[in-house]
Amino acid sequence: MINDYQKFPFKVNRTRPIYSLRQKLKGKGDLGIKLIKLQCPKQNLYKLIKLNLIGIAQGKKERIKKITKNVNYYSGNSAVPELIYNDEKSIVLEWINGVELYKTKIDQKLYQELAEFNAKNFICIEKLPIKKTIKERKKQLAELSSKSVLSFDFIQKLNSLLESPDFRGGSHIYKALCFADTSPKNYIIRENTNELVYIDVFGITKRGIGRVYMKQLSQVPQEFRHLYSIAFKKNININLSPVLNFSYLNYLITRIYSNVTKRSLRDYKNRDRKTQLALKNLKAFLKVFSQGTSAEKWIISGKK
Repeated sequence: MINDYQKFPFKVNRTRPIYSLRQKLKGKGDLGIKLIKLQCPKQNLYKLIKLNLIGIAQGKKERIKKITKNVNYYSGNSAVPELIYNDEKSIVLEWINGVELYKTKIDQKLYQELAEFNAKNFICIEKLPIKKTIKERKKQLAELSSKSVLSFDFIQKLNSLLESPDFRGGSHIYKALCFADTSPKNYIIRENTNELVYIDVFGITKRGIGRVYMKQLSQVPQEFRHLYSIAFKKNININLSPVLNFSYLNYLITRIYSNVTKRSLRDYKNRDRKTQLALKNLKAFLKVFSQGTSAEKWIISGKK
């Protein structure tokens, strides 16, 4: 097995899968991609992302290429693991020693640091017409209607909001390369420096900044949301407020669509739970919005 790694610019002494097959079958990781911890001389550790035969058959070489490209945009930035080696089937990253964020008690100070960290790491920012996003969401709604996930009348109501200039809040949105999946499991507090590091290189992708912010805000415990909002906005240097109602609707529609249309049978119960929660939040948001409350204010209040 070690011979497989002779092409790397370092010697590999030992290897260990990060996820077992059982964990993968339960929804951890990707069946077409191996995640392997590499132990090298002088106690050096690396993380290997490698396509297996399933991944190659699924055409995931492009995904490896995209991940490599996205990580390279953060070259020299300690916010993500350093890229050590790559080819068309594999990526080697530095192994980050430290404490996983979800295993710590995240207090007010740490949530403020997390907000600043996430906001500062939106890069390659683009200002784009909102019409393209509207077209994409309406297409998704049409498909959800064909699957009988949402009623025709409800979809008509959502389409009307998407088309409403007052609801959209502007003619443009900002997109950027960012940390799209900001679950605490995707961060490590680096040993020795105590710096935050985003370790989910699969989650580095281009997203609407408002959409990502509203997702992050809704995932933060209610008592820290106001603090998170202030710290995030202070470090983003873009006025997101006018488009946040649209951004939240954009996020919820996309969340419902992605969970409903995933073809894999793995973790289907969890996906169904996430779909139902997003539908519940969508209906609750439409109710409070009709009463004059913005999405951001409603989420910060924690009221349902």
